[in-house]
Amino acid sequence: MNFIKKALLIPAIIVSFAFLQSCRQATPAADYVRVSSIFSNNMVLQREKPIPVWGKATPNHKVEIHFKNQIVSTIAGADSNWKVNLKPENAGGPFTMQITGTDTIQFSNVMVGEVWVCSGQSNMEMPLAGWGKINNYKQEIASANYPDIRLVTIPDTTSLTPLDEVDIQPWEECSPETIENFSASAYFFARNLYNKLHVPIGLIHSSVGGTPVEAWTPAEYIKQVKEIKPIVHYNERTAENEQKLITAYNKKVIDWNNALKTKVAAINKKNPDFTNPKFKDSKWKTIDLPKPWEDGELGYVDGVVWFRTTFIIKGKKKNIENDSYTISLGRVHDANKTYLNGKLIGQSLTRWGNRVQTYEIPAGLIKKGKNTLAVEITNYEWIGGICGEKKDLFIKSSSGKKISLAGEWKYKMILNLDNLPEYPVSPVNSDEPAVLFNGKINPLIPYAIRGWIWYQGENNAYENPLTYSTTFPLFIKAMREVWGGEDYPFLYVQLANHEKREALPGSSNWAIVRDAQLEALSLPNTGMAVAIDIGNGDDIHPKNKQEVGRRLSIIALNNVYRKKDIEYTAPVYSSMTIDGDTIKLSFSNPGSGLKTSDGKPPKSFSIAGDDKKFKWAQTKIVGNQVHVWSKEMHSPKAVRYGWADNPDCNLIGANDLPVSPFRTDNWDLIIRE
Repeated sequence: MNFIKKALLIPAIIVSFAFLQSCRQATPAADYVRVSSIFSNNMVLQREKPIPVWGKATPNHKVEIHFKNQIVSTIAGADSNWKVNLKPENAGGPFTMQITGTDTIQFSNVMVGEVWVCSGQSNMEMPLAGWGKINNYKQEIASANYPDIRLVTIPDTTSLTPLDEVDIQPWEECSPETIENFSASAYFFARNLYNKLHVPIGLIHSSVGGTPVEAWTPAEYIKQVKEIKPIVHYNERTAENEQKLITAYNKKVIDWNNALKTKVAAINKKNPDFTNPKFKDSKWKTIDLPKPWEDGELGYVDGVVWFRTTFIIKGKKKNIENDSYTISLGRVHDANKTYLNGKLIGQSLTRWGNRVQTYEIPAGLIKKGKNTLAVEITNYEWIGGICGEKKDLFIKSSSGKKISLAGEWKYKMILNLDNLPEYPVSPVNSDEPAVLFNGKINPLIPYAIRGWIWYQGENNAYENPLTYSTTFPLFIKAMREVWGGEDYPFLYVQLANHEKREALPGSSNWAIVRDAQLEALSLPNTGMAVAIDIGNGDDIHPKNKQEVGRRLSIIALNNVYRKKDIEYTAPVYSSMTIDGDTIKLSFSNPGSGLKTSDGKPPKSFSIAGDDKKFKWAQTKIVGNQVHVWSKEMHSPKAVRYGWADNPDCNLIGANDLPVSPFRTDNWDLIIRE
């Protein structure tokens, strides 16, 4: 889907929830106690570390937390805030947590184990199914029965100022029903950890496609970068009026939605009643469901479409009328109104469809023989229609009878959104410095975690690759300091190969970012998963997320969990010597040696002299070295390996992991315009 590919590269316009949060955080009239929304049933708490628990309560009122054998209390401050630290606990569960104040909050099925924050842009966001459809996604989803792996996703939220709270949906157990729209890279990372450690794993997923590292970095840090400082100062001034901007934006959204509602109502009034079982839809077009309507004749269009189908109920009339029924429509994108035999049985008006849509059917509405189902769907952006898996599209009776609704449906488009004014643009764009830290990271602090996994850099490769060597390590430093000063393990994915393969060596923006990512390994407690061999020249979202997750997990298992029998890296370039016309490259962590994935001499090596003009080189592996030369090059001075957007790299370690692209020079880098 090239449209989706290109769209996900564009920094997303995300609704800022500052206005909603100001309402949420207003002090209730009665006495109360609240806890941060990151806490819920099914959550995982970090083992072997103090466990912060925090929230709001009536000022000067006592708050008491009960967990296992611990009872800890505190007094809410004058600003309503309270916080306690539970003592470290060993892995296990399920447990119950109770928070008592003027009322009581209780969380069940709580586990203690390993908690990781999983963040970045669209390659971290990429789900198993949905728009992602990774390799073997159907089989992977069907086998995802890991109730001790727990999942929570932070809503897409931007803000010019740090938010203390956002509305987070509760944690869920990992299952085929919950995993398909979760981060694939994060899931495979957790699955591999769980199969080795056998302790509960908690994943806090907070990603946004098409976003730069600057958006994830706190303002006080990112404004240290000279080029970004003026933008931060402008946003700080704008933040004083953020409430007014958000209020005005929300009004525009309401007005736009009302205009859409009025337009659709007027069109439906002119048309026959599509919900009526007697309506003849024989002239409508057909589509096999479930699938995105972008995959059919409708194509990439946003608007309002009616879908109709019929199904037959057999049996005794008395038994049918006395039974109760449920309908499942799979994943509907986005809003829908669902009618059975002319009666509205359910609706969801959300702008972003995500979960499997199910409705209870009122008693007596199902009849013997033919029944007619009509669904009005409004798709605002990206994928549209009745999507998901065939197994999620059905009518089911309480007695166990199940009728599939997958297959041929009729459809008719009644409105193209191009005929409406453009949807209002949020005053806070997701590519602005600090706005995603403010909205999607700050509300999580200081939840106890083990560390981070991170997959990002594509946006910076396109927009500002030369600053990434500054902004990326600054981001890592910031995350550690704002979370309490600990050098949390920070594991990240180096950019995979992508774009057109070049015939000659030259400048490369993607190589510049990879070089910055390689340099970041000099920071303590970092690890990098090299992905130069599993990318796709035509698709910025490569499908092999299983290997991405595995490579991140083996770094964690070796470096964090001290499973030293697990090799986690190929040799890494360390130094060079010049011997006549040959440059000899040495590597650290050589292990049992170097080799190539195809048995041929190492590829993608280029060599340059004093003129700094690189030419393709000849190579051979000699022990734990790579020797590089060119018949056209005398007195060579530097070598580069894999220095391209989409290099053909074949140098690997004895453990079959790829060697990272690198350069031996420190010459000024040139971006490709």
